[in-house]
Amino acid sequence: MSEQPLTLEKLAEFHRESILPDMRRVVAESEARLRNEIYSLHDSLLQKIAGLEIEYAAIKVALARIEERQERTDARLETIEQQLAELVTAVHHLDDRLSRVEARLEDIVADPERVAMKAEVERLRVRVEALHDEIRRMERRLGTSEK
Repeated sequence: MSEQPLTLEKLAEFHRESILPDMRRVVAESEARLRNEIYSLHDSLLQKIAGLEIEYAAIKVALARIEERQERTDARLETIEQQLAELVTAVHHLDDRLSRVEARLEDIVADPERVAMKAEVERLRVRVEALHDEIRRMERRLGTSEK
């Protein structure tokens, strides 16, 4: 090696001829790798977004079906609630009527005059039957004696 002093000009020339081309090559390779990674990442993101868009569309359709079914269910529930209210009203009405019938029945059973009247009606019915039997016997006798 020669013992020449190292000047800025020589250092710049060495840099331009030796170091700069290597640096440019390394930077170019790094840029290419980075660009490929960015493109891969970009493509991957686009695929994920496309998948999410498809899934989003499917979710929207499913949600619309669920909302429609919920509306039908709500309508049926309103009808059932209305029918239930009508049934409760009818049961209360029947309960009131039953209470009145029970009260009247208790009054009838508790009224001794009616009980006596029923017994008298039964005795009269038995007597009327006996009279009818007697009349039939007499008619038979009369019918046989006329012949």
